[in-house]
Amino acid sequence: MPIVLPLFEWLTYISLALLLGTAVLQYVSEENKPILSISSKWLIASALTVGIFSIGPALEIVLAFSKIRGFSDTLQVVLFGSKTGHAWLIVVLCSMLLILTIVVKSHPHIYTLLTIGLVVGVSYAGHAASISPVNGMLSHFLHVLFVGLWSGVILTVSFFIKKPVNWKAFLTWFTPFAIGCFILLSLSGVIAMLIIVGLPNYVNSWSTNYGQGLLLKQISIILLVAFAVINGILLRKVKNSHTFRPTGWLRVEAVTLLIIFFITGVMVNQSPPTNLQHAEANSLLPFIYGQPITLPITFQFTIVGAIFSFLAIFFLAYIFVIFHKKINAWFSLLSGTLFVFSLYIAMITSISF
Repeated sequence: MPIVLPLFEWLTYISLALLLGTAVLQYVSEENKPILSISSKWLIASALTVGIFSIGPALEIVLAFSKIRGFSDTLQVVLFGSKTGHAWLIVVLCSMLLILTIVVKSHPHIYTLLTIGLVVGVSYAGHAASISPVNGMLSHFLHVLFVGLWSGVILTVSFFIKKPVNWKAFLTWFTPFAIGCFILLSLSGVIAMLIIVGLPNYVNSWSTNYGQGLLLKQISIILLVAFAVINGILLRKVKNSHTFRPTGWLRVEAVTLLIIFFITGVMVNQSPPTNLQHAEANSLLPFIYGQPITLPITFQFTIVGAIFSFLAIFFLAYIFVIFHKKINAWFSLLSGTLFVFSLYIAMITSISF
């Protein structure tokens, strides 16, 4: 189950993003977006996927306690007597209604409201909501919503494009839309992090699997911003060239989002580092150092950390070189992966304990 449950979360986030992206694009006129080919079957499959695979958090609890009181009794208690079970039931009902809405081709507003209902259900079962029912759920809801709106448009346009037309018009509205979503998801993400981890325990949280996932996610977001900046530059190129098509760069950004979704899925299935008193013995950090980690962990300058930081800067810079020289966009993903690896090594070799 260590791999299955994160996979459940990953599929949930991808499907939710596709539904949210379609919700946005249905309000955009045909002359302001490329010609897309996404059938109702994809939307129905996405809604069904969210309904089924969002059971992950509830299933984790059931499996943990089923050995004590039996699977059926535990399942009943979790589904009908816990917040996590209630959240999944909300998601299932909303997904069923959404499927009916797609089949009968109801008003777009109904489709949008039900998709937002899915976001509410997923957020209700999150770590932040369990720690702070109001502020935690609100921050998680806004974070998932704005991530889904931004990434959903990218995923939909990247992988369901039929004819690459209207790029200038599309990028003209999408660039400020993406910037707004990024600012809001960053703010909500910071609030959720402060609720779950707390600023004083941020570096200490690296001694847990959740903290390691958070660090990797934040470094990957830097890479994502680099691709977003490039796609913003493409807007100016499109103004001067009607033949330039940034589809490849959008797809690289989409793949980066998919990787971040998987990291998030792994984090969701880890215990949040609240009231952290000692390091997790089975976390990645003791494995890397080859010895137990004792708290507190302090961040400090090291030669090794500085070297890997410079390497990370070079790998990040080469992404823009690849764009400038019009080399295949997928080489930038290789450079980006090396950037994430280098900066991660730089961070974990710049600590003492």
